[in-house]
Amino acid sequence: MPFVAAGLQSRPGIELSTAPLHVQYQVRDVDGDGFRALPGDPTVAPPLPVLRLMVSALAMFVLILVAGLVVAATAPRLIGYRSVVVASGSMEPAIRVADVVVTSPSDGVGLAEGAIINFEYGEGTRLHRIAAVTTQGYRTSGDANGVTDSDTVVPSDVRGVGIVVVPFVGLPARWVEEGRWLQLGATLVALVGALYLSRARWTEAAADWGRS
Repeated sequence: MPFVAAGLQSRPGIELSTAPLHVQYQVRDVDGDGFRALPGDPTVAPPLPVLRLMVSALAMFVLILVAGLVVAATAPRLIGYRSVVVASGSMEPAIRVADVVVTSPSDGVGLAEGAIINFEYGEGTRLHRIAAVTTQGYRTSGDANGVTDSDTVVPSDVRGVGIVVVPFVGLPARWVEEGRWLQLGATLVALVGALYLSRARWTEAAADWGRS
């Protein structure tokens, strides 16, 4: 028997249904050509696979880590500090080849034993630790060397005192000097690949910002 609401008369051929009404909505995105789907809309894209999200997160972590190391090695130069790329293994294991040591300016006066100093040596500079303080200056030695250096470093030859060691950042500079283009190119390709793999995270972040 057709349902008849109170106070209404049923007309022949017309029945009132109690079935719920289903309405689909599509809201056009004013900034693009697609549709911005509402919750429950069948046009909603499925969530990204967990593995892809993990790879994207890892790639983003690598990019942030590399950027942080580069900033740590170069930004101090803006306030008068120097960044010294280590060219030999004489200070291993504390400081390795291609590490960058950030040094603060120093006049070389009043330095203590154990300090790592960057001083003039020949036509370049050397980065060694003060092994002893004498009346003439400083006796220095590399951590990996069994003996102290033969020359005494006078205070006027000291250019800076090491304060921070940033690992691996000097590798590209070393590769350029040595003509190791394969390693340099492979590193650049890896960084571009990490940037590409992290795009899912960047896209999600931009979408979340746009909806906020």
